[in-house]
Amino acid sequence: MGLTENEYDHVFVGNHDGEPKINPAEAENWQWMNLADLKNDLKNNPDIYSHWIKIAIDKF
Repeated sequence: MGLTENEYDHVFVGNHDGEPKINPAEAENWQWMNLADLKNDLKNNPDIYSHWIKIAIDKF
């Protein structure tokens, strides 16, 4: 793809009560999803995800 960024991906795992406060300048959308559903959705809808999650998910 010719991408040459030095990108760090962070994956946080834990429990949370309530709704996250999303910064609209940083994220266009969000949803809660378990890991199996996320991997399945990445296969079925790859165009709605950033390139970086496609790289990071295989390492998680």
